[in-house]
Amino acid sequence: MKSYTVKEIAETLKTNPETVRRWIRSGKLSSTMTSTKAGNIVTEDALNKFIKETPKYAATIAGSVVTSPVALSLIVGGLIGGLVGTVMSGEKKKISKEDIRKTIERQIIDCEKRIADNKKTLEQIKSKIADDEKSIIQLKYALEHLDLDLIAKEINIQK
Repeated sequence: MKSYTVKEIAETLKTNPETVRRWIRSGKLSSTMTSTKAGNIVTEDALNKFIKETPKYAATIAGSVVTSPVALSLIVGGLIGGLVGTVMSGEKKKISKEDIRKTIERQIIDCEKRIADNKKTLEQIKSKIADDEKSIIQLKYALEHLDLDLIAKEINIQK
């Protein structure tokens, strides 16, 4: 199984090595320390788990595939892991080029669906924000133009 140093992870995720160490100390990222000189070592599985749980860094990984062998390894590793599981479970005896293509295409479709859902949610949120902004304008107008003393007196008379 592949493993990574704190420095490699920091470079891949475009963050400071101390940030990676903080994740390790807090338990967000699992590691082992073989020696104080070698420092913390993070397995590919532990790094994959961290990335899945931290969307901000999943996006960083996706953006750095071309320049980072670690990022490419993580993406390909996740893909291969699923296909190896298919073979190990006995569902298939052999994985073909077409199986890999279909798996990648299925992942693309899943991502596109998530994007569409997120865009829909974003539009709903934008609409709610616009409604609240209109309410603020109306309330500010009321504050500036209404006779609050008169309104208070009328409310108190109705008691």
